Amino acid sequence: MSSYLDIITNVKQIKNFLDENTMIKTIQEIKNSNLCVHDIFSIYSHLHIDLSDNTFFTSYIFNIIKQKFAFKGTIHNVICKIHTYVDNEDFHSITNDTNYTIFSIDINLDTTVQFKNNTTSIINITKHKLTQERDGSKESDWDFDVLSEFQCNKNSDLILPENYNKNPILRAAYLEKNNILDSSGYLFIQPKDTPFGIAYEHIYNNCIKFPGHFPHKMKPYHKFSNARRISILFTCKNI
Repeated sequence: MSSYLDIITNVKQIKNFLDENTMIKTIQEIKNSNLCVHDIFSIYSHLHIDLSDNTFFTSYIFNIIKQKFAFKGTIHNVICKIHTYVDNEDFHSITNDTNYTIFSIDINLDTTVQFKNNTTSIINITKHKLTQERDGSKESDWDFDVLSEFQCNKNSDLILPENYNKNPILRAAYLEKNNILDSSGYLFIQPKDTPFGIAYEHIYNNCIKFPGHFPHKMKPYHKFSNARRISILFTCKNI
């Protein structure tokens, strides 16, 4: 088990990891593969797909991983791990060997059932909610061009930008966006110096790199989401 500092130093992530054509091909390969489960009676035995013999993943996608993360190593296996909202798990390590690295690519077609709102509609929802109280804002605040400052799409993370508190409506719009996007799908990695895991959001087309011996668990999306939590896990041996 590693410290908080070990985790924030060694865990890396790259958003928008695959280009659009590669993502389309990745999803198609998954759709054409067979599902399996180790023990149907075990609450910890989730649906998965063994992609270890699929050269699209072991060669083409792995080469992208090596290039973007400057990684030198070999593949041990590739598994597509699938969580529904009832599939919970305990903290565990993929291997006790400190010479292994995991790359987890997040693949979801629909990350949240609520995200049917575009940028303009979120701003309109925000203004409607603030109409009664005005959130302590002045009349001039309502003339602020929120649309020019506000960014929201399905790849957005939940980190508030530096400008979020520039205007009361802008602040409220970002909080509204976070409420819509946060469907609770996370990778938690547990440090030894705190009982709580460090959370990494499950974001469409995101790739997270972490040491294979780090205790972790993957938390599915909540029951109001249409999405299964889908991750392609590359277990690799370092050179």
